[in-house]
Parts: sequence; C-alpha cells; structure tokens
Amino acid sequence: MANLETFRQNGDRFNLIRSTALIFVRRFVTHLGNSASQHVKWPNQSASAIISDHFYAKQGLPDVISAIDGCHISIKKPREEIVYCNRKGFTSIILQAVCDDKKQFLDVFCGEPGSMHDARVLRRSDLYAKASRDGLPAGRYLLGDSAYPNLPWLVTPFRDTGHLTGQQRQFNYKHSSSRIVIENTFGMLKGRFRRLKYFENINIGFIVKAVVAACVLHNICINFNDTDVTGQTIGADVGHDLPQVEDEVQEVLDRRQQIFNIVMNQ
Repeated sequence: MANLETFRQNGDRFNLIRSTALIFVRRFVTHLGNSASQHVKWPNQSASAIISDHFYAKQGLPDVISAIDGCHISIKKPREEIVYCNRKGFTSIILQAVCDDKKQFLDVFCGEPGSMHDARVLRRSDLYAKASRDGLPAGRYLLGDSAYPNLPWLVTPFRDTGHLTGQQRQFNYKHSSSRIVIENTFGMLKGRFRRLKYFENINIGFIVKAVVAACVLHNICINFNDTDVTGQTIGADVGHDLPQVEDEVQEVLDRRQQIFNIVMNQ
C-alpha cells in the first residue's frame, strides 16, 4: 500500500527492483484478503454476550452487538469520475464496516463508488442478505446512524424533526455515545495505515483488496493489544451529512420503541 517513492527506497535498501517489490506487495495483499474470513468474523454466542454486556455498561442499551457505518477511502480520479465523486466533492470508494466494543472489525464490505448512499451500500452487502434472512446472533442488533433504515436487526436514532421529547433526545444521546466506537475504529484504521487516506493506484480491484487487507491487519493488531496509534483521526470521512432514511415498517418501529422503553424505565 506504499507509494512509488517508498517502493524505490525499499527496493534500493534490499537490492530489489521495483517490479519485484510490487509483486511481493500484491501477493501479500492477496494473501491477507484470502484469510479475511479467519480474522474478520462474527463472534460466537458466548463472545456475543460479553460484547453486549460491554455495550450495556456504557449507556444502558441492551442487546447491542456492534455498530455500523460507512467510511470514504479517497482515490485518484478514475475514468468513471462522476460515479466515484462523493457528496464532499472528492472521488472515493466506500468501506462499510461493523465493529465491536474493542474496535475490532466483525464485517467489512468495500468497493462501492463514493456517490452511493450508505443505505444502498448496506442493501448491496452480504450482511444485509444474511441478517435479513437469519438475523444476528441471539437476536441482537447493530447501532447505525440516521443514514440507515430501521430494521429488526439495525436500530437507528429517532429522526429529529424538531419535536423530539426529552426522553427521545436522551435516547439519541445514549445511542450516539455507544455508536461512536465505529468512528473511532475508522480513525484508528486510517491512523495505522496512512495509505488509506489516499490511493494513487488506479486499479480499483487492487485498492479494494488493500483496504480489506488493512482491516485484517488491524484486527490482528487488536488481538495483540496493539492499540497505540500515532496521529489517530477520529471519525474521518464518515457520512454524517447524508439525508435521513424514512422509517420502514411498524415491526421495526416497535423494536426501537421496545428498546427505548427498557432504557427509559431502568
């Protein structure tokens, strides 16, 4: 994931030509991508219970297993510039990710163009198909911001139309305070792997593999308690300016209301 100057310097240092260094990096990235399912995966039932307990201890939200959000990975302008140009005016691909309380990735989906709304990215992901069919472990749910739809397994805050009650605002605060872990995780990822802040490579397929590889390495670092990241940027390039998604079906509203009632009556 280094740039060409880094390749040249390292090649000179180890007496390698640039093409050999590129081949090595591509093979390493491919290997990490192929092992992603071993390092980026959903927890088992006992681990899910522990994660849920940790989220509950933060703000009193029950049965939370993780948080979800989308992160923009800046790329060099491709031929299809308009498709990849996001709402902030730069070209990017989107990394959709789910993380636990320890900032460990549980699911990643990468490669959709930057112009795509977070809700549509979600619907195109394997996560949406699997969770819609089977739900999440032990009936738990994700926390997502207002760019996402309310679903039986994904709970978003109350839409602020200017008429929220005091308790609804309090619920939204607890929701946001718990959900911020995914923004911190993205910040740690980009702080650890600076190339994720901008890719000069024009091969979208390779960029996607490199991003997934970085997520794998991030999880390996977390497993070894390596959380000291210099220059960490919290919440970089996440989609808070996206329009809110309308609530969907009554079953979903009942799920959020059920959680709201539990939290407010504690």
